[in-house]
Amino acid sequence: MKTTILWSLFGRLRRNQYVLNAVHLLLMLSLLTTGLRPVLSTVVVADDLIGPFSMYVSAGSGFMDHLRVSWDAASYGHFNYVGQIIGGVVNWTWMQLMLHGVRFSTIYFLTKLLVFTAVVYSAASMITAIGQLWAVQMNRARLRLFIALSMIATLQLHLVWSNDPVASYPMSGYASVVIGLIALRLCARALNNPKSWVSAILAALSLLIAVLYYEMNIALIPAIATLGFTYALSNKERRSNALRILLRLSMIYVIPTLIVVELQRQNAGESVVYEGTAIRLSGSMLTTFAKLTVSSLPYSSWHLASDWVGDFPGINQHVLTLSVFVLIAATTIGVVLRRGHTPLHPHTTWWGIPMLVIYWLAATGIQASTVKVQNEAIRIGYVYNFYAVGSVVVTIILALLTYAFFIKSRRKRASIPVVVGFLVLCLGQIHVNESIQEKHFKMLPQSRNLLVSFSEQWPLAKRCFWLEEWLKMGWPDYYSNSMTTGLERSYLDEFNQPFCGRF
Repeated sequence: MKTTILWSLFGRLRRNQYVLNAVHLLLMLSLLTTGLRPVLSTVVVADDLIGPFSMYVSAGSGFMDHLRVSWDAASYGHFNYVGQIIGGVVNWTWMQLMLHGVRFSTIYFLTKLLVFTAVVYSAASMITAIGQLWAVQMNRARLRLFIALSMIATLQLHLVWSNDPVASYPMSGYASVVIGLIALRLCARALNNPKSWVSAILAALSLLIAVLYYEMNIALIPAIATLGFTYALSNKERRSNALRILLRLSMIYVIPTLIVVELQRQNAGESVVYEGTAIRLSGSMLTTFAKLTVSSLPYSSWHLASDWVGDFPGINQHVLTLSVFVLIAATTIGVVLRRGHTPLHPHTTWWGIPMLVIYWLAATGIQASTVKVQNEAIRIGYVYNFYAVGSVVVTIILALLTYAFFIKSRRKRASIPVVVGFLVLCLGQIHVNESIQEKHFKMLPQSRNLLVSFSEQWPLAKRCFWLEEWLKMGWPDYYSNSMTTGLERSYLDEFNQPFCGRF
């Protein structure tokens, strides 16, 4: 009797879409928190470590001053005005939270979790929008599950040997991809609603915002063109109207493209000076492009992880616990979705894959053309922000393959090898990431304790001790000066006492 009542209550809750969406979100957060825990809990390093403190030196505590400084910074080699402004808001928020006692490690963990969750949701939404172009209905919640599992099974840390968007730069790496996926979704909707000017304007605006967020998203322009050609040539009726479809598509992105070209012209002088935007077209570009493309593939960096970690320790209880929780969370989501809508002909979503591959290759090519990446990407497995695009595209394709298999498979036993394979891949990648994270974590007590001493207001002697220990690590002058000055000014302004007072 009790079981019947509980199942009836469960059924009612499932019919309430708002409740069901909330349950899906909580379960997805649990799944990603567990499966990506080594990725989310890395020590704050690189530009993100000094970012809030450097901004405080330039802008003080004022919110509007942060926006002003961020806007000015966008013209120093870049033209990512939207990205710089959002970065200013993020740095201001991070600093305010630290000044109110929240550890930077906790803030960073939650920031990355939010970004990776947004990747899952925006990717599923984009795929369903692409499917609608070919009259395909897909279960968005199921897609999220497969995308999340694919991400857990393939995403790798590279923070020790290269500039890693997985461990660092969440707002310039995977957040850029989120905005790019949203732009692709809106462009697909505009194609699907040819009589709606509102959808066309939203698509054009989203494309402009994506490019002004981070220039790597210029890769969206050929990706959207690929989608348009694929859509226009996919059946006889559309081929007869191909010119009209392509003209409408050109109206979506011609204005954003012209704006981007003009901004690039205005900032060309600064772009040449900064290696991250300076272009070098040579044979090394092609070599770098080939290396970067392979580096985006799953497990292509395991050799570097092995070189750095040394002999991998055996799979310990912690890794097994994480994997068990991944299994529990994924199974729970599957149970909640058990009676969900069955999609029709998921194989037709392959029409969207050329667009995604072009997005990946174009983003990789853009960064392969820069002096900075050509100088730093010396081996397969060295990455930069292009890896965010490539890894997400690979994740989506793997998720679509798995999704289609489960839909087409009529025998439950046939899906067992796929489930076991997924779990083995998740276990292996979690183990690799956990090994990298643990060793890296033990290497940087100076950075960890310096940040904690700031947010938790440790005694003056301890603050000075950890600042001195941090400075002994031999940072470049600009880096150590920004950090030290930011610590002192923000602490003095907020708590009316010096952080250390010796520098």
